[in-house]
Amino acid sequence: MIGTSEIAEIFSVYRKHGWTLRRVLLTDGSRAAVRSEQKDLFGEILVENSSLDAAWFSRESSVEVDAWELRRLGGTPFALIRSIPKSASQGEASQILHECEIQMSDYATHAPRDLD
Repeated sequence: MIGTSEIAEIFSVYRKHGWTLRRVLLTDGSRAAVRSEQKDLFGEILVENSSLDAAWFSRESSVEVDAWELRRLGGTPFALIRSIPKSASQGEASQILHECEIQMSDYATHAPRDLD
């Protein structure tokens, strides 16, 4: 599990490079660990129950496309990027992001154990 100071540092680096935090995915254990600092860490950002600890960031990639990056929180740093056309419906965008979350979860399940 990752600590709150490490999460804050990850968020800071993404902000520095023009990314906006959109959603946070947390396991039950991580949610309980950050509960007292959740407001300071995430503000009004949606925090969802998940089988993995990760955060969604986005930024404009071009006039027609937004880039979305799912960044693993804790363990070995890992991220997946998806390009979502601005013309995509909310349902289409949600489906793309959901499939990326499944891919990240599969990676976390099958990846060699971290040497923390």
